[in-house]
Amino acid sequence: MEIPNPNQTQANPPMPGADVGNDGAQPVQTQPQAVPAPVAAAQAPSASAGVPPVTATSKNPAMHSFISRVLGAFAGDPPPVYSADATGKLIASAPVDTNSSRIRRIGEHALIGLSAASQVPDQKSGLGNVLAGFGAGANATRKQMTAQDAASKEDARKDFEEQQQTKLRQFEIARANAQNFQLHTANLHQQNDLDPVRAQNKEIADAFKTMPDHGVREMSAEAAKAAVLDPNNQTWAHTHLILPAGFEDVTDSNGKPLQDAEGNYRTEGRVFVIDGMKDGKVPIPASIASDIQKYRNYGDLAKIPGLDGINAGDEYDAQHFVKLYNALLTSKVEVEKGWSNPEVSEDKDGKIVQRNAVNNETKPAIPAQVQKFQMDKANLAEKQQQVKTGKSTEVKNIAEAGKADADAAKAKKDAENEATLNPPASSGLTGDEYLKTLPSNTQGVLKAIAEGRETRSPRQLQDKNGNPTPLAEALHRAYPDFDDKKAAAYGAVVKDFTSGPTSKSLTSYGTAINHARALYDNSNLKSYIPGTDENKRYNQDITYVATEVAKALNPTGVATEGAIKEQEEALRSYTNRKAAIENAEHILTGKMAETKQRWANAQVRPSYQPSMPGLSPEAMNNADYIRSHGKVSRPGPQNAAPTGATNPVYGQDGKTLIGHVVNGKYVGLEQK
Repeated sequence: MEIPNPNQTQANPPMPGADVGNDGAQPVQTQPQAVPAPVAAAQAPSASAGVPPVTATSKNPAMHSFISRVLGAFAGDPPPVYSADATGKLIASAPVDTNSSRIRRIGEHALIGLSAASQVPDQKSGLGNVLAGFGAGANATRKQMTAQDAASKEDARKDFEEQQQTKLRQFEIARANAQNFQLHTANLHQQNDLDPVRAQNKEIADAFKTMPDHGVREMSAEAAKAAVLDPNNQTWAHTHLILPAGFEDVTDSNGKPLQDAEGNYRTEGRVFVIDGMKDGKVPIPASIASDIQKYRNYGDLAKIPGLDGINAGDEYDAQHFVKLYNALLTSKVEVEKGWSNPEVSEDKDGKIVQRNAVNNETKPAIPAQVQKFQMDKANLAEKQQQVKTGKSTEVKNIAEAGKADADAAKAKKDAENEATLNPPASSGLTGDEYLKTLPSNTQGVLKAIAEGRETRSPRQLQDKNGNPTPLAEALHRAYPDFDDKKAAAYGAVVKDFTSGPTSKSLTSYGTAINHARALYDNSNLKSYIPGTDENKRYNQDITYVATEVAKALNPTGVATEGAIKEQEEALRSYTNRKAAIENAEHILTGKMAETKQRWANAQVRPSYQPSMPGLSPEAMNNADYIRSHGKVSRPGPQNAAPTGATNPVYGQDGKTLIGHVVNGKYVGLEQK
């Protein structure tokens, strides 16, 4: 079936059917054709159903009830009111019936009956004329009631049909928005030129503007996003086409471009917003007519006959234009998938090109594709020569082929990283200025690596010659004090401090300090008296603290029985118990200071010092308590910068001073 010329006098031209399949990206339920809903026979209910008695407010209920029954008998039941449910089935309901409506029906029936009786031929007797008149009047009244009932059903069907058409129209608009977003994302990923797309979107917006009440406007992308997410209007994206329009400068009320804090001119994304529920004629833009011919063999367009008859300037109903535009978008989505995994080859002129497997279209290969193709070609030639001369074995060839593929994949990834990590706008920039030129997800990855929250293997940061990879170079640009060698080893450090031997030492230290605090507070008179609860607790705590102190004093980390006994005797001193406990805390904290320094020295950036894991605030407070002779819970640090300090170092909150960088090394506050 061909699409006729829309300029001829006829019904709307054929459009892609509502049951055309989806674009393949997401499973989409096929859309039903706009056909009349099946209607089940509806039985009129009793007129009295659900109606309050007419005598409810009467001063003479008995008389009023009698009159109502008489009028109801002559008037008959009122005609039912029809409505359609969600499936299209007609539901009959009885209207409220009053004496006034009954009198009106009696009058209407009487007029119809008299009119019908007047048309009956003269009978041979007076009684015959009367009976014939009664019959004709009754028959006319019955026909009139039947016609009213049929008209009421037809109105209900039309209302239901209009509701279904509105839903189908909203579905087409939402589908167009979803497909446009999919294509826009693919274009960004493949770094395609977006200007032709934006130009076509402007043509579409201009075409809709030719309607008298067009509802077309341009707004910022942020404003459109807010409208889509507005909880008070959840169907906005189902009633408005949203088309990318590009970027423009942000200006003040006088039209002067605004700048940000760094002096860069501010820009904002813009979109065309078209009210898709407006009715009118829309001329086909030239680019749409051209694209229909270009993509006619793909997607939903392949299922529509007569596309030759579509020309630029042809006018279509707005609703049908959106359907045709949707069919074009499905075709573009299908073709776009061919560029996600193209075939790379060499043409007759020796140029390396990529070919779309869907439509066989070719275009120049990107640098990464060229490099991989040349490497594969060279490796293949080398292997063929080796086989020819008998200097290689099949196993060696397979190994080399695998290595070539791995190298080619690495080269492709390096080329992609180069484009991501060194965009043109980043030329000559470092630090935060460089970071701002990168995609937001790349910024997040670099920051996570620089803060040690993510780790990378040595091969990801250094090549086989020990030189920094593009990722390491990007980290150096963003964070000048970044140490890629420490970053490569940072994963092992974190593992050691969170689940390895150091983690166990941190746990032991915290437990010993907590026992030492208990010893300190329990060094009272009763703890000297054998048999008291205080004495028992004191001796229990002594064993644990003595063991940990003995471990700290031995370079091998092993506590000998003699060393443990020596510490126990010191802690059981009758004259210097608290002094012995303070000495134990000093030994343990001194050992912990070495661990803290190892943690600080292992950080990938001296200027960023996250808190050391595994050391509880309770243990730190208890150590400070013992060190201050039980006077304070945690004395304030002395924050004066040491001699030679170049930079302050803050904790994870960005506010708490924890140390300084002195001669290129981190020095904590407690070490000054």
